[in-house]
Amino acid sequence: MSKVTQYFMRNLMFPALGVVVGAVAASVYVTSEIDRDQYGIYTSTWDKANTHTQSAIREAMSDGLISYWESVKLNRLIMDDVRVIALCSGACDESTIDESKAQLVELLKK
Repeated sequence: MSKVTQYFMRNLMFPALGVVVGAVAASVYVTSEIDRDQYGIYTSTWDKANTHTQSAIREAMSDGLISYWESVKLNRLIMDDVRVIALCSGACDESTIDESKAQLVELLKK
């Protein structure tokens, strides 16, 4: 083996693997679906949002779910548009993720 390969194997292999594992874990996390509380937030702020924010929510739901990556943009739009920090009220506590998603889909159809 060359000196460069030996140096990499001795000193850089584990830190490089740590970065790769972290990147893979992060990419899996941001593409996963949001939780029921987030769907409840989008449902409760739907009536107060302007048409631009509503169309952004519609666009994010076009594939049937909203990912964490998309929810970052939507949360920023809601805070700027509705001028409140969107928190889930007590209504979100009892529903499942499918029920929360169904409520949002019903609002999208209106």
